[in-house]
Amino acid sequence: MENWFQVTDAGRGVLRIQERFIVPFVACNIWLIKGEKRHLLLDSGTGLVSLKKSLPALFDRPVVSVSSHTHFDHAGGAYEFEQRLVHESEARVMISPDRDNTTVEGFMSAELFEALPFDGFDPDQYRVRPAPPTGLLAGGDVIDLGGRRLDVLHLPGHSPGLLGLYEEENRILFSSDAVYDGHLYDDVYHSDVKAYIATMERLSAIPASVVHGGHFESFGAERLRTLARSYIQSRKKGIPHAAR
Repeated sequence: MENWFQVTDAGRGVLRIQERFIVPFVACNIWLIKGEKRHLLLDSGTGLVSLKKSLPALFDRPVVSVSSHTHFDHAGGAYEFEQRLVHESEARVMISPDRDNTTVEGFMSAELFEALPFDGFDPDQYRVRPAPPTGLLAGGDVIDLGGRRLDVLHLPGHSPGLLGLYEEENRILFSSDAVYDGHLYDDVYHSDVKAYIATMERLSAIPASVVHGGHFESFGAERLRTLARSYIQSRKKGIPHAAR
């Protein structure tokens, strides 16, 4: 489908790409981070429509595709890219994705779509394509794009290998589904509440000026601390989390 993607300039050489016709809690924020030598694509959406064919002008330099984690709404398009990186604990899912380990089962349905990606699309037949990683990332790694460096953060909880990125120079945090301004899921395939609480405690101490999350709108440091505190307090009391 034409115009499947919407591109927004988020400032400081960062573009936000969204799948326009999927509801926001499923349509992840795809972040293109521009460097002088190469670009980094954090997440790739569902893969239902080709990113590279739809937005060729954005991929004018070599691209490293980082899957923050392997749920279908974030890693479905990874197969399109030659360099594919993920945390080692989720590498197996990229090699052999199925409807359970990518959370398709239970989430994918026709109600998610305001328009279908192509004629004959059947949500019940959707599968994430295999995209074996070409390399692995761990917390503490640094990705140099030429002119900008990104620190890799391991942020388990939502999933065991969830990765975030932090650019110290511009104080930009890319948090994926570890934290965004909406309901946070800690009860999906391979979630871990105890690990999630530890991740939130760590995130609340990061001196970010802006947080680009995995869904919904970006926000600042004060909102980050509020979201982290809300999650920690509710889950330590055994109360299901609700953003506030």
